[in-house]
Amino acid sequence: MKTNTLIIIALIAFLFTSCGSSNKDYVALYRSDMDTQVAWTDNPIPGLIKSPSAKSGIYICRMDSVHPYGPTFNMVVKNITDKKFSHVKISGWMKAESQNAEPNLVLDIHDANNQSIEWLAKKFSGPVLNTKDWEYYEYDVDLTEKNRLNPTNIFRIYVSNGTASAAFCDDLEIAFY
Repeated sequence: MKTNTLIIIALIAFLFTSCGSSNKDYVALYRSDMDTQVAWTDNPIPGLIKSPSAKSGIYICRMDSVHPYGPTFNMVVKNITDKKFSHVKISGWMKAESQNAEPNLVLDIHDANNQSIEWLAKKFSGPVLNTKDWEYYEYDVDLTEKNRLNPTNIFRIYVSNGTASAAFCDDLEIAFY
């Protein structure tokens, strides 16, 4: 009788741990902590500043009307990974000088001729934007729509802010799943 009870408890525990998992199975993960610039090819220098308030490391990216773009992840879809994926989650830590800043997490999809065919952005502004401390923000995009996964498309992923009120970002992460 004790054996049957232990088996039932073990089975229930297994079901709870396997069905209740909320972790996504990422097939490719790219990161930029602003201190290393691997695969981040556009605008890496102007907005990068040393700051004692960095989320991690010593550099953060300052975006404003003078330098509106953060470092850009730039990769052809077929080169991202050999594994199949259907979504991308763009995330990072941000804060702003004031509620007037308007940072965006951006996925700009270009065709093989490097012409922009779709610009997708999630804006964080107003009371949603933290002006005192670093806060985690994310943007999840379904890539199965509108031929976004064409192997010759180019994904350009970055953070932007075109307002005079600065926004800061650190520890960007791009996860394909």
